[in-house]
Amino acid sequence: MTACVRFVSKTMIQQKRSIALFSYQPFCKYFYKSIKLLFSILAIAVSGCTRGSIRIREKAELVDPIEPRPLNPITDEIRALAATKAPSLDPKNVIYSKLDNYDFSNQAYLNVDLQSNDLSIREGHSLIYLFRGSINEGYNGVYYNYYANIYLWEDGFATGISNNETFKGYWYNDENGDGIITDADNLGIVCDSSAYEKYSNIVCEKGEYFYDWRASIYLNNGYADRSILLGGYLYYETIAIAIESNKTGTNFTIGDSFDIRMWSVYEIHQNLEYTYAFERDDIEAMQIRWIIPEGLVVDNRMAKAGTFAIKATYNNFETSTLVFIK
Repeated sequence: MTACVRFVSKTMIQQKRSIALFSYQPFCKYFYKSIKLLFSILAIAVSGCTRGSIRIREKAELVDPIEPRPLNPITDEIRALAATKAPSLDPKNVIYSKLDNYDFSNQAYLNVDLQSNDLSIREGHSLIYLFRGSINEGYNGVYYNYYANIYLWEDGFATGISNNETFKGYWYNDENGDGIITDADNLGIVCDSSAYEKYSNIVCEKGEYFYDWRASIYLNNGYADRSILLGGYLYYETIAIAIESNKTGTNFTIGDSFDIRMWSVYEIHQNLEYTYAFERDDIEAMQIRWIIPEGLVVDNRMAKAGTFAIKATYNNFETSTLVFIK
């Protein structure tokens, strides 16, 4: 109240108005009552809003979560399935030391076939590491997709393909040669420089997210030299797929926008790790196919109320997730 009195008095002196227009005590008494009344009104309003917000929040949590919950695709059913798919050779137990010299005249090396339509298949051999990557380029309205894969096998040989250009060599994961894999060891691939100059020495770096390793290798796209980044991981058989809908959630209202491209598909592996499904335009089975109930989505908007299953197929697997529209 003191500050209020000073302010009024100073203003009146500056403006040379008669102080007789104001009576000090009545003014302060009136001002005090006004402030008290104002706080009472605010207290009632805040109390009402608080009670109302609690009711609204409880309803929202039950019906429509504010944020979609992250997907956890590892269910009890998946764990049981993984237990029945245990590999005869655990990739974690395969160790190859880095050598000073590699024998590219070895008959076993020479017998490694690069003519197969699918380098991921070697009859009688087990895949230990899988690297894969893609790059998209566009020119004058024409778009190109380029792919690269590297396969590291249990017999110490490596095969690879980069935009239809194939190569082979040896691989190692024990850089120090002590027979033990530690964080200090790098993974690498050594090819015959006289036959595969562009791929002669590939040293991988530690990966992130889903991938244990990453490698950048040469890509010849026909008119310019490029590099392509690949993600690599210990290979375990894919046993199932799962839909990732976290970007949109699964609760909608009629009229809400919906674009299936916001969803993703995971590959779930026998070791209960999972990676994003890697699509290949040139291999039909490795393309994600979405099956959406007829009439559910019209012009990228939800058009029907109810509970519906949206399905996805990839690499001969199928899965589905429920969406709820009100």
